Amino acid sequence: MNRDPRHDGLSAWAKWAVLSVVAVAPLAFGAGSPSFYLPLYALASVMSAASWMRARFDRSLGRAVPTVPGGRLLLALLALVLLQLAPLPPALLALVSPGSWAFHHLGQPPQGWQPISVSPAATARGFLSVAGAMALYAFACREYRSALWRRRAIATLAIAAAALGMAGLVQAASDDPRRLYGMIDVHIERGWGVWGPYLNRNHFAGYVAMAVPLGLGLAIAGSAEFRQLHRRFGFGRALGAPSFPAALQWSAFALFLLVAALAPQSRGALLGLAAGLGALLALSGHTRLTLLSGLVLGGIVLATVDFSALTGGFEVRGFNRRGIWRAALLMLPDFPVFGAGLNTFLVAFQPYQIDFRGVLVTAAHNDFLQVATDLGLLGIGLVAGLGYRVLRAMLAARGDILAVAAGAGVASVAGHALVDYSLQTPANAAAFAVLCGVLMAGAERADVP
Repeated sequence: MNRDPRHDGLSAWAKWAVLSVVAVAPLAFGAGSPSFYLPLYALASVMSAASWMRARFDRSLGRAVPTVPGGRLLLALLALVLLQLAPLPPALLALVSPGSWAFHHLGQPPQGWQPISVSPAATARGFLSVAGAMALYAFACREYRSALWRRRAIATLAIAAAALGMAGLVQAASDDPRRLYGMIDVHIERGWGVWGPYLNRNHFAGYVAMAVPLGLGLAIAGSAEFRQLHRRFGFGRALGAPSFPAALQWSAFALFLLVAALAPQSRGALLGLAAGLGALLALSGHTRLTLLSGLVLGGIVLATVDFSALTGGFEVRGFNRRGIWRAALLMLPDFPVFGAGLNTFLVAFQPYQIDFRGVLVTAAHNDFLQVATDLGLLGIGLVAGLGYRVLRAMLAARGDILAVAAGAGVASVAGHALVDYSLQTPANAAAFAVLCGVLMAGAERADVP
């Protein structure tokens, strides 16, 4: 559905404000501290509420205002998390979530009514984070519908990733690479993977890898404009158009982002790169430039990556991801329908941690598996429904290179999520939410001049 041309959403300053905060988030230590991510999600929620009110006002005037794709599924997901926080009588809790009942009651005197979540405080924090990311997605869907704003959103994220990559490369070459920005000391137990402003090199690499197809998409968009001008006015006129240097600029950006993404030697980022570049190649129409870019980037990967360091298994400080995954699967029968509670893996996993007791495991190192343990069958169904909407939007976006680039960035994050948990870093989740919104907006062909 095309937007009424009279409706242009919120003012430009509001759109830039959201983009600016999302762009600064990765440089603010991944926005991992509440002092960073709470203002980020608060701003997103306020701006999303203002955008929703503006949309209702325009709709009351009879203007065509598209709804947020997947909005009902997202609200159902939030309702599921709230249900996990609701106290239930012991008999009902034992029926719907045996693991939760055992956690709250076994070995202790009767506790009365207890929630499904094994850690209500952690689930409440998770609710705020998920709600904030959803607000960002809804805002991007409504406010970045035009080709101009979709280009600005994608370019802003690519530039933010380049700044993050530069910070990481400089810090890695410094005398003490385990000091954030060369100034802030990090405890040695947490400093094992410091890279740039991130405490986890894999999450750093995941953010930068997500932006590689964004830079390529912007380069392809510039080259398409150049080819159009070349056909109409000749080579000389096309060469002087702004699109030609822009295509070269974004090509250089993509190459730099690739180098920065590969530098931490992250297996998850490499998988994400493969997923993102594969999606870009499959959905962009197989233009000669896309094929050439794929060959060049593939050659760089083969020439620079130490594959011998990547083939030793997914080791995580003394144990491996496969061991975590096997143990996490044991949780599913005990938390079948509603899960153990959003953001409770650290607490719920400990009784199942047989092979590597004494090691702190904070996440499943597979975001899809953690959805199953945290949210149960209902959560899996809702996330699968959202995934289907995203996949359908990616297929519908063929021919719109901006939407295709956003979809490729989403695919990169999804590929990385198979072996890691970078989406639990607020800065990464915020960028992912904006890209999903840009993808959905572009798939609806809602361009405004």
